Amino acid sequence: MRTKSRRFARITEGWMVAALLLAAPALAQVSPGPDSDGDGVADTQDNCPGVANDGQPDQDVDGVGDACDLVVHVLGFTGVAPAGVFQPPSGPQALQLPTVVNQTASTQSVPVWGSNPRLPLSHSSLMVPPGQTARVFVGLDSMGLDGPSAPSSQPLSGSFFVSTSKGTRQQSVDLVLHKRTPGTCFYSITWQSMRGGLVDDSGSNLEMTSTVTLYPAKGGAPSDSRTGLVNASTEFAVNSLLTSDNVPERTRVRTRFTVNHTDVDDFNPNDVGTGEGWVDFVCEGSGSSTFPQVVGFSNDNSTVVYTMGASWFTIPAEGCSASGGGASGGLGLVALASLLLRLKRRRAHGA
Repeated sequence: MRTKSRRFARITEGWMVAALLLAAPALAQVSPGPDSDGDGVADTQDNCPGVANDGQPDQDVDGVGDACDLVVHVLGFTGVAPAGVFQPPSGPQALQLPTVVNQTASTQSVPVWGSNPRLPLSHSSLMVPPGQTARVFVGLDSMGLDGPSAPSSQPLSGSFFVSTSKGTRQQSVDLVLHKRTPGTCFYSITWQSMRGGLVDDSGSNLEMTSTVTLYPAKGGAPSDSRTGLVNASTEFAVNSLLTSDNVPERTRVRTRFTVNHTDVDDFNPNDVGTGEGWVDFVCEGSGSSTFPQVVGFSNDNSTVVYTMGASWFTIPAEGCSASGGGASGGLGLVALASLLLRLKRRRAHGA
């Protein structure tokens, strides 16, 4: 009887040990603690316990998840660009380089700088508030690198640096500048309108007879005359084409015009006056601009505003990329957007 009891005790003990061994994996899966952000990772193991971040991404491998960290994305570029252009870093065609994402609880100061003044940066430092993203852009200044003695192609490179409390990240832009063959720019100059400026008369209108004469560089003196009532509230449309011509792309067109006018007065001597102005623009790309000129009278306080207009477009040289739109007489630039399509992007993830 005693032997059976001992045998039963041994069998029972064996079954208890087996049950404990089978239960061990289930016991091991018990969560070691609370999960405050509900992302499936316990707070004691979560690299960002206050913000749900599936996968626990940590680009700089510093133990702090990107969702709670200051993260710098740095982009480098390799490609081609035209010589003889200027694109400011604040312009719409500037290239984007570093992007700084601040997911910390405080505003972060991030210095940035570059090594080549021909690749100017939009910022020298960034102040990035919590939860905000800041970007740095780079422009291009290749003016003067397309002169007669300049090579057909030449390198232009620069390094860029982004500094944080974790260290400094560096990336580069490596371009090959190509000398462009100028295209042909076609332009026209028009007397668009006249309007009363100051009407110092017994009525609200000036009874004008006006002649505008243009003095283009190619010679000649085309002119046109108009007669009509002019007041301060309505444009008197003229729309008279005075000249058209073509010049090599990026040529500055500067043309003088003169005005001779008379305000007919039924009771007093006629008011007469003369004046001059300039049509002045760079013929590049395609665009238009207006050039108003105020002209007075020698024996009256009234004035008349004469508006000249210029419009132009460029046909590129054979094998040359089309020019971008240079409106309002400003420097038209080869659109760097086309450059972006040919750039090989080198992505580097920074701290």
